[in-house]
Amino acid sequence: MNQRPDLPVFSLRYGAYEADILDPRADPQALGARFVHGGYVASVKREGLELTAQPHPAWSAYEGCGLPEVFEWPLGLSFARPGEELLRVGAGRCLCPEGPGIPGSHVALSSSLMWRLEEETEQTLQMSCSDEMSYGNQRIAYQLIRRVQLQEDGLDSRTELQLEVPWNLPVAWFAHPYVPQPSGEATTFVFPQGASDPHRDVSLERFSFAAEGGLQNVVGLWGANEAIRMELDELAGGGCLDLQLDRPLDHVVLFATRQAASPEPQLCRAWKNGERSAWTLRYRWRS
Repeated sequence: MNQRPDLPVFSLRYGAYEADILDPRADPQALGARFVHGGYVASVKREGLELTAQPHPAWSAYEGCGLPEVFEWPLGLSFARPGEELLRVGAGRCLCPEGPGIPGSHVALSSSLMWRLEEETEQTLQMSCSDEMSYGNQRIAYQLIRRVQLQEDGLDSRTELQLEVPWNLPVAWFAHPYVPQPSGEATTFVFPQGASDPHRDVSLERFSFAAEGGLQNVVGLWGANEAIRMELDELAGGGCLDLQLDRPLDHVVLFATRQAASPEPQLCRAWKNGERSAWTLRYRWRS
């Protein structure tokens, strides 16, 4: 069973599937600065079998568990002075560092964020949040909606974001889903044609880690929106898991430990002022 912080959960059920969604409102600091708090899927089960995992035996907010998602870069970096707050989309705020570079998501939250519950049914959960900061005469604001819905063969995770920014702003989002495995090589990742290692002229259309796991970047997928497939160990129910993003991919990062495997589909783009956009990541478990 996954460890996780002591938070209330929303329990969804539909057909053979159950999902536990963490409720961050009880302790807005508990989930840390990395992952989006609202719609945080901590566990998915099919007929009682746990289909998700966490990468290490001990819980940490940075590593997380289940099917978390993240906006990698905080908003406000081009405008904030050292010590001023930056916006961690969906998580809260962190402080702008003294030196150069982007503050990592290991940092502590300087301010928390309150989420609103918009819809709760047996099958669906929807939550929203918003935040804004002014840096001199420049204002940055966002609105975020997260919607999680169980389906007959899996789960849909939908994100909707609107930004108000002085000019085009780079935004990077990725999902970091974990599935259980007994060792690093137990899961095989299958990609569309063209997937490759950016540092070597090697195809990665099928890839497995060594027993201890590791980290691997996968490129050659820019503009693709075919499914990423994981061939699963019996610990994760066997068969395969298809991850289908309804937007063209940028690239994918693979991560594995001795107890969990994770493909990280990435979206990276310049966001225009006032733009509202939405995307859905579909998880489909198949025999």
